[in-house]
Amino acid sequence: MKNRAELRPTPTGSFKRKRSESLDPAFVEPPFKRPSSSPISFPEPVDRISLRKRFSANSKNLVEGMRDQDDERLVRTWLARDGTPICCKPPITSVSYGGKMPGGSLPALPSEILHEIFDMTIPSDIMLNASLSCGPDSPWCSSMVTKRALVLVSKSWYEAGIDLLYRTITIRRVPGIQALLFALAENPLLGGFVRNITIACFVPRTYRATIHPDLTQIVQLCPALTSLNHLPPFPPPKPFRFPALPSTVTSLKFALHEELSTVYATLQLCCEQLEELSIRALDDEVLDALELDFPRLHTLYITLGGDTVIQKFSTNWRMPKLKHLTLRVSTDLEHAQFLDVTYHHLLRKHGRGLQYLAFPGVLPAGSIFNQPSPVTDFAPLLARCPGLEHVVLPMYFGLNLDSPAFPSIKWLDVWTQELYENLVLPGRLSPFPNIIGPRFLDTGLIALIDDIPRAFDPRVRGDWSMTFPGLSIRQDERDGLVSIQLTDLLAVDDWDFTYFGAVEIRAVRREQELFDCGDSVRMAPHNVKLQEARCKEYADSQAVQRSTIHPTETYDDPETVDNLPQDLLDEWLDDESDGGSEDSWFSLETEEDDALENEFYDL
Repeated sequence: MKNRAELRPTPTGSFKRKRSESLDPAFVEPPFKRPSSSPISFPEPVDRISLRKRFSANSKNLVEGMRDQDDERLVRTWLARDGTPICCKPPITSVSYGGKMPGGSLPALPSEILHEIFDMTIPSDIMLNASLSCGPDSPWCSSMVTKRALVLVSKSWYEAGIDLLYRTITIRRVPGIQALLFALAENPLLGGFVRNITIACFVPRTYRATIHPDLTQIVQLCPALTSLNHLPPFPPPKPFRFPALPSTVTSLKFALHEELSTVYATLQLCCEQLEELSIRALDDEVLDALELDFPRLHTLYITLGGDTVIQKFSTNWRMPKLKHLTLRVSTDLEHAQFLDVTYHHLLRKHGRGLQYLAFPGVLPAGSIFNQPSPVTDFAPLLARCPGLEHVVLPMYFGLNLDSPAFPSIKWLDVWTQELYENLVLPGRLSPFPNIIGPRFLDTGLIALIDDIPRAFDPRVRGDWSMTFPGLSIRQDERDGLVSIQLTDLLAVDDWDFTYFGAVEIRAVRREQELFDCGDSVRMAPHNVKLQEARCKEYADSQAVQRSTIHPTETYDDPETVDNLPQDLLDEWLDDESDGGSEDSWFSLETEEDDALENEFYDL
């Protein structure tokens, strides 16, 4: 019989002794000796299947428990973090989300309630402008940061906030189309959350062949899609082709520079299913000759985007259910405006069933001083809408004192800059015997929000404020008069250096705008004509002086100084009285300035 030490297994692999170790007495192990009192026994067979099941169950519970702890830790960190919190900071020091904790307790909220809470932390889509021209800190960008942050907190927050993230999708760059298609193809459940898709990117020639198939697949992967918009920043090199629209799409919005061929083809295919349409005013014989039937259309936006007189628009269009009509003028055009004959033509055809009618809020850019409103009396236009309940009038609206009464009108909105001052005259409100109360809208909102009168319910009275990242709006009520205005605005003389641009500056500046004050037109607090004369005189002298010193430079028309804010003009005139030199901070634009500006826009 062999010795028991010889039966001991020999180490192998990395545990095998080296020759040097085996010769060293310190590494020699004594032979194994079993106590004589312990009998030799063999182990029972192990039920490896049951053991594996128990081990898997314990491991799964351990992993899920660790995940729950991580979720609770993330929620506590999210709710307690400093800075600009999305939600209000809770008064308790310890939060248990989905369970109990020793330091405090908070019952698990259903995902539906969480969804409503999250929805209140994000401004409405109608209040957001996703254009790249609004810069990286626009309200739209802040809203997207909030949406992405909500779904990254925990699994419960993901389930409650994923609908908000995918409900409205705006594609601002071409690679976003492929990224959206990849996301929807990888997770088809995401397509069920999509309600609105806006294509706001410019499509280069190299992408034209792939954009249409990709958009077709995206539309097919979104069974709940209701709105599709094409709003590129400038005209594409070739006409845009809309994908085949499913029956669920009821809202369509065309760009101001949309090709007529695109409008023809799209409207012929989907006019019967549309409920909301936004289109530019087209005085085109071919489009007017189309006998289009819109049996379900109830909301129509018409934007004048060219220097044309629209007289034949919608002659053969049938819109029996049209209730809301909004007329707008693009603020980046010099002479575009609706004429009196245009209003009469539209309202004669479609005004009988209207309940809401909005006229353009401000005059076009460049026409503030030299082009009055073409409509001197709105009473004949309102008389063509016997069922009208809500009307939005420009700041210069006029009504004759002997105008007939409009008993159906309950809500009156007026665009203005000087809130509560010299705006409500007894003669102006006399044609509205049943009006509940006028509401004055700040013209600064036009540059930010597309449809303010419908964004806020006129039935809501009293004082309130609404603050979101990058956007703050306040409503005040005084003596039955309500005003809605922007708050925490930048100084007017700082707007040249922000993302608003010169067009919006001219649309929202307050100190240089004329407003109606009964029988006279004045400017508060400066005299317009005197100020203009002084500015032009100084500009002429500066142009002569600079052309003498730098004869190679060319300058723009001196009348461009009319577009400067009032604070800048005052500082300019102060410099003149102090003997301003050629090194003054202000100088007329040169060719070099134009080149730098073009380079900036190319970026």
